[in-house]
Amino acid sequence: LPGVAPRAFKDNEQINMKVQTLVSTETPLQFDYYQLPFCQPDKIVDLPENLGEALAGDKAHTSAFQARVGKNEYCKTLCRKKYTPEEMEEFQDFSILEYRVNMRLDSLPVAEMSTFAYEDKPEETLEIYNLGYAIGGKLEDSEAKNDNPDAPPDSYILNNHLKF
Repeated sequence: LPGVAPRAFKDNEQINMKVQTLVSTETPLQFDYYQLPFCQPDKIVDLPENLGEALAGDKAHTSAFQARVGKNEYCKTLCRKKYTPEEMEEFQDFSILEYRVNMRLDSLPVAEMSTFAYEDKPEETLEIYNLGYAIGGKLEDSEAKNDNPDAPPDSYILNNHLKF
């Protein structure tokens, strides 16, 4: 990758995790990660970009996410927030337009893997990688009714569990 030099890490060394832009295949408009009320570090710092990121218009910031080499952690809470109805509506608007969060882990893009099985050959699967992760999504009517019988027809969820 242009502008990325190989680096060796030691066990338990912290890996730099950057947050970048919110992008959508539904609209050309991009937004800064902190445009939405995501968890934030104590101080947000604009991080230097390599030439490729600068030419692509990607602006990176520090994040509250932490990762260490060789250290597995499960179900670690990043922060606890109580969102206002207006903030939830903003998350829903971004989910409707299928916005995804772009992040970098040690200057490499974070991607979401999805596995699909063919209907006629369920033993054959196909893995697809999408850059970033979806902010949220619409629940199928049957899922929404199972969770809450009084749920409105269009129920959305916020993607708040990440696995790196």
